[in-house]
Amino acid sequence: MTPYEKLVAARELISDPSHWTQGCFARNKLGLTTDVKSADATCWCSVGALRKVSDDIWLTPAYDLLCAVLEPEERFYEYGLIAEFNDTYTHAEVLELFDEAIALAQEHKI
Repeated sequence: MTPYEKLVAARELISDPSHWTQGCFARNKLGLTTDVKSADATCWCSVGALRKVSDDIWLTPAYDLLCAVLEPEERFYEYGLIAEFNDTYTHAEVLELFDEAIALAQEHKI
């Protein structure tokens, strides 16, 4: 799966606000934390969605593309950057971040 395909798949996974979460990688229908690949997972954060659609855990090219489109003042710290963005911005802003990263992946054909 290319970085572009991972970004598109992860964005699709969280495109419905009821399938997006903050504060952990994934939750089940009761709102309890669960593994991102668990059959009972019903919502994911940005990083959890990327982990769900791939075997990579952290600094994959797809993750790097998400980081690349952030403004410098939004770069809180190197590791956990996207998780922090996910937890402090709105669902719409998170989807916009994915859209920008997807466009960047298309532009660079990766």
